[in-house]
Amino acid sequence: MLFAATTLYMGSVTTEISPWTLLVPILITGFGVGFIFVPISTQAYGTLPREQIGAASGLYNLMRNIGGLIGVSLTATLLTRRSIAHQSEMTNYSPRSGQQFQLALQTEMGALGSHFGPAHARYPAELQLYRQLLYQATDWAFVDVFRWLALLCLSGAGIVWLFKRVQRGARPPEPVRTDARRAMAA
Repeated sequence: MLFAATTLYMGSVTTEISPWTLLVPILITGFGVGFIFVPISTQAYGTLPREQIGAASGLYNLMRNIGGLIGVSLTATLLTRRSIAHQSEMTNYSPRSGQQFQLALQTEMGALGSHFGPAHARYPAELQLYRQLLYQATDWAFVDVFRWLALLCLSGAGIVWLFKRVQRGARPPEPVRTDARRAMAA
């Protein structure tokens, strides 16, 4: 829940936010992530006999690494796709022939005219406006992804109630012995 709350907070970032403003939510998020691993490890190892814990540990770490890689890949893909979608939305609502675009272009050309010359300032001004468009579209994409991650975390918090309760001090079940193990034990 703590992780979801801070992720939801980071879903309200803007392009004017300072890095120091994000420091506290990032620290709280790291603190919240620490609470995730204990229940997962308890569920992974709590009902296993001691002989199977070594193999389970390897499988658990493999699945955790694969899950992390899939999560990072999906997040990067979502960021890219949402950034492109927002860029498309913004360009649809502010065409190049529109008054707002032309006014912003003239302002940029005036600012860059002393550096590039009035005759050559159009292209750098258009590039500057495009950079601002990409910057804003990427910010909106981050807001989308952070909000979706908050929803995912909230739904994951509900799954905890479905975990099988591991009894403290209870003996793990006896391992199933095959015929060869029975012969060696006898």
